[in-house]
Amino acid sequence: MNISDHGINAIKGFEGFRNKPYQDVVGKWTVGYGHLIKDGDGVVIGDFITPVQATGLLKQDLVHAEDCVHNSVTVQLSQNQFDALVLLAYNTDAALFLSSPVLSLVNEGRFEEAGKAFRELAAQGVTLIVGTTGSGTTAAMNTLARELKVPFFTTLGYSRFLTEE
Repeated sequence: MNISDHGINAIKGFEGFRNKPYQDVVGKWTVGYGHLIKDGDGVVIGDFITPVQATGLLKQDLVHAEDCVHNSVTVQLSQNQFDALVLLAYNTDAALFLSSPVLSLVNEGRFEEAGKAFRELAAQGVTLIVGTTGSGTTAAMNTLARELKVPFFTTLGYSRFLTEE
């Protein structure tokens, strides 16, 4: 299973597109849809990228998040649940994702409680979800934690956050 187009579009919507590299809340150079610039990825600080290039970088970044989910989840997931966990893994470091109460509850098949665990993490501060320190989290990340990820684990689905139906 891979992240769906809806999941990718959710990340794009909440991350927002930045065509020029900038320093994120912890001072790391970032571009596109939240891509952390690394040596060898073809991005030069000061240059601009296109939305197509940014989507390519995002999809490359998501491979690691998908692998993290594939290697840590022991139960059958719906596409929505898989997308949610990939989004969580994308916005955390691997250690935080692997120690997350959300992952533990998912592996026990307790999806409704996993949704509640998202709410509790958000109530404690999104910094626990994105793995950063300080109070520099964005409103978009708060929205992602509060409104997008929680419904992934319930019967509400998530398409209402991504499309106008």
